[in-house]
Amino acid sequence: MSLLSLPNELLLLIAEELNPKDLKRFLETNSNLATLFTPVLHKHALRDKTVLLWAAARGQKPLVKLLLEKGTDVNLQAGKLLRTPLHEACHNGRTSAVNLLLSAGADVSVPDIHGDTPLHLSTPHVKIAQALLDSGASINAQSSYWNETALHKAIDAGAEETVEILLSRGARVDLRGYYDMTVLHLAAVSGSRRILELLLGNGADGFLEERDMEGETPLHRAIRHGFRGMVALLLDRGADVSAQNYIGVMARHTRQDRVQGREGIEELLVRAVRRRG
Repeated sequence: MSLLSLPNELLLLIAEELNPKDLKRFLETNSNLATLFTPVLHKHALRDKTVLLWAAARGQKPLVKLLLEKGTDVNLQAGKLLRTPLHEACHNGRTSAVNLLLSAGADVSVPDIHGDTPLHLSTPHVKIAQALLDSGASINAQSSYWNETALHKAIDAGAEETVEILLSRGARVDLRGYYDMTVLHLAAVSGSRRILELLLGNGADGFLEERDMEGETPLHRAIRHGFRGMVALLLDRGADVSAQNYIGVMARHTRQDRVQGREGIEELLVRAVRRRG
């Protein structure tokens, strides 16, 4: 006899004996059980306040609302990463839950164990990032783990709209992230020409020759990763093909990790060298 063939009354008795973690798994695996067990989960939730993080992560707006109405701390931090419900909702793109938490007074500046604020985690979701900025999120807050800002995260994610909004709101382009990389280092391998153009048009063109931890410029990285369009744009803006990293390798001699686009890149580099004379 399968579990679903049991009478609802018996299923509810079983649900009452489950711990919250197992009960949540049932809700995730079957829509019929989710409908039946949700009231039981609500009862558990009132005893286990960390359920608010689970509900926020999954966009369970009615449960989030119930827990907040019953006095659960909107800024509760839990789990290995010490994230708040707002962190979880932002990370998972749950716009409705984010708006509900913000209206309940969620703190947009609380960092998790890595120093990431909700804004750091929201960058793939432009509407959520906008809502956080409108609620006073610090646009240039840096994480404690990699010194990253939301702009670094957005570039890494290839989130063009978010990058554009962050720049329009005053995001700094001079702050360095992991491995001492500038925003141009990240953009050079982001796969998005639009992001690189946005940065170059908003003050980052002054960092074309800045080095990362290994002494490499953004051009070194673009060449290595085989991004012909990025190489072309960087060269057009004046990137130095003879710039050397800390072991003396010039940008134009950088080994490419990708075969794709190699011939086109080599042609661009030869032209750039000839222009230099």
